[in-house]
Parts: sequence; structure tokens; C-alpha cells
Amino acid sequence: MPIPVAGGEKVDQPGSEARRLFVASPLAANLNQLLHQVTDDVTARMEFESVQRLFECHPTGAVRSAIDHALDVRNPRLAVIRQNLLKILDDDAPRFNYCTGGTTSLEINAMGDYTRCSRFAQRSIFIGNVLHDEKIRTLDVVNNDQDASCDLNCKRRMCFRSNVIRAATRTQFDNLIQLQGLRGDYRKSREDRRSNIFIRWKMTDTCNYTCSYCSAWKTVNKKRPELDGDSLIQIAKKFTNQFDKISLRITGGEPSTKKNFVPLMRFLNDRLDRFVEIEVRTNFSFPQKQQDVFAQNWQNKLHYHIGCHVFDKNFRPWDFAPILTGQTSVSYKTKFVSTPSNQHYVDAIKKYFIANGIPVDHIKIIQDFRDSAEDASTVPPAIKFMAEHNLLHSDFYNHVLTRTEILAAKTATSNSRLVQINKAA
Repeated sequence: MPIPVAGGEKVDQPGSEARRLFVASPLAANLNQLLHQVTDDVTARMEFESVQRLFECHPTGAVRSAIDHALDVRNPRLAVIRQNLLKILDDDAPRFNYCTGGTTSLEINAMGDYTRCSRFAQRSIFIGNVLHDEKIRTLDVVNNDQDASCDLNCKRRMCFRSNVIRAATRTQFDNLIQLQGLRGDYRKSREDRRSNIFIRWKMTDTCNYTCSYCSAWKTVNKKRPELDGDSLIQIAKKFTNQFDKISLRITGGEPSTKKNFVPLMRFLNDRLDRFVEIEVRTNFSFPQKQQDVFAQNWQNKLHYHIGCHVFDKNFRPWDFAPILTGQTSVSYKTKFVSTPSNQHYVDAIKKYFIANGIPVDHIKIIQDFRDSAEDASTVPPAIKFMAEHNLLHSDFYNHVLTRTEILAAKTATSNSRLVQINKAA
């Protein structure tokens, strides 16, 4: 049964024919060429593939028009292209009124409250509390219109986009469920990781970093009450007893700031048969904790998404390689946000990673045109430390500062409370 989409176009299999047409088009060749001009091959491939995936939920004509418009900029930077493209597509997208969030996906916050997704959590609209409820309640979106309906104006691209079904009308919603199954339509590359439920667990709002681009800045480090370590394990026990084939994302804040981060990960490892995949979003602080996690056998089910903020005083890239390049069953990706003021620093640390055994395809760099005044006038503490210990590639000094200038430069401001967080953890 074809899926109705905005603009009147239909495809028999979601996105497949549209992606084929896109890849074969001159438009794709132009975009691919431009992406390789403004970024490295690995990032260009990832961005190109992400544009292909847009065809899964947008009519071909809308994406083509959006890319044409996005490419029409005087200074074609990747961040500008992406920002323009997503804004146009979001403006063009029909409003969703029905969603399987709360049935095949759950959001759990630092106090154990759970709801349909992060947007509902931001509005404090909860279904219940994992610790207080005898059983975690999931919504009946198939038989109950009230459970299925949603009045949030969601963006097209969101963390649940691959496997949560959303639709503008009830008829379209029912048709999609009948065609794809309640959990949604998996991409072929992830077919072996097909799950029954996606759980995003924001287990802490405490973070030892102060990233200028943090998407959770409204809640991070606001000194809100949080659960102790035993309660966190009780939450994990509750959802692993109730569900199987779980896709779990652990995020924060910084998960490793919790004192019992390692015992919690050991508990999840003991129940690994309940999961198809586990992802930890982390800045990779506290190397001993990370080493303890990486030493366990995860049967290739654990993935680390590592955010690298080069200006933060707690960023210690020299701690990464010994753990990441050791024998482990954990997959990982290091991610940088490159701005005009830190581009040379990011490039220097990328070269350091590669020289110390981290494969280039495990390093992702996102271009951003925004900058902060402090970043533009300081040298990152990590760069200063690496200059003092001769860890930087010699080419670096040809593009930025001499070694003497780096050692004499102003470094990023310290934050005593974050130092206390590090000591406490």
C-alpha cells in the first residue's frame, strides 16, 4: 500500500524510490561535490547520506527545492547549507497530530519520571514515575485516539525519526502502522538491530563541561534533585524486567559524573540479552571509569558517542587513545563542532588522534558558523598542555601560533564548581 505524503507524491516503499532518484540526479552530484569542498571525505559522506534520508519523509520535489535554495549562498559552508535545508523542510512539513511515542519509545528523566519523548519531558507532561509505578505504563496508540494524538509541533528530523511513526491524519497513521509495524520502518543498515522499544534515559542533569552549543543547556547544572545510585539501578531493573529487544540511549548531563556509573553499566552488561543496542552519550571524562566499562564484553552492542569540546578545561584528548585503541567490543565515534575560532585546534587534535591509532572514520567534525567571544580570544587548555608536552603536530604552528605564543596565551576560564564535580565523581 503506498504511503500518502505531503505534496501528492507516493512511493511504494518509504523513501527507497525517492532516494534512488536523488542519487542518480545531477542535484546529488552537485551537492556531493560541494560537501567535499567544504569538509573532509568522512563528514561529507555522512552529510550526503543524511540528505538522502530526508527523502524518506519528504516529497522529492520539496527536498529538491530546499537543496537548490540552500546551495544558493555566497559563502557555501556546510553548517549554513544544513541549517537552511532543515529550516526549509521543517517549514514545509505538515503538522503531526498522531505519534507512536509512549508506545514504542520512552523518555526517562533524572528523577525517574517517564513520558513519550524529550519534548513532553521539557513541558513536564509525564505518564508516571518508574520507581513509583508497579509497572511502566505504555500508551495504546492503536485503539485509543487520546493516547495516539499529539499536539506538539515536532520537527521532521528528531532522535526518534527512524522508528517512531508520525502522521497528520488518523487514516494515514493507521496505514503506516499496517505497512511498517508498530515500531516503524528500519533502515536496511540497521535491520539487525531492530528493537521493540527505544528508551532515552537522561540519567543526570550534572555535567563537568560547559559546551557553548549544548542542546540541554536549559536543564544542565541547575542543581535540581537527582536519584542516588541504587535508585538508578532499580530503574534499569524495572525496564529490563518489563521489556526486551531494548534500544537504550544513556545521556545527560554527563553520565559518568554519577559515582555508580560503572556498577550501573555492569548491571546492564549482566542483562545484555535484553538489549539489541546501548548507546552512551558522553564527553569521555573520568578515564578509569571508561576503562572499566570498555574492559567488559559487550558483544558489539555498546556504542559510545563522544562529544569533544576543545575549549573546555576538562577536555583531555591524551586520555582517549589508550582506551579507544585497546582491545574492546565497544564501537565509538568522536564528534567535534568546528567553528571559525577553533577550526585549527580541532584539526590539530584530529591529527593527534589519527597519529595515536584512532581511525579517521571514527572522527566526525560538524561545521558551525557561530562563535563565542571568549573562544575567539583564548587558547584551549588542552592545546596549551599539548604544546607544553610536545604532543602537537609540527604543521600546527605554521597555521596558528608559535609554541612560545601558545604557552604565553590566555587560556579558557576555570570554573571551580566543575572542578568540585570532578573530584566528587
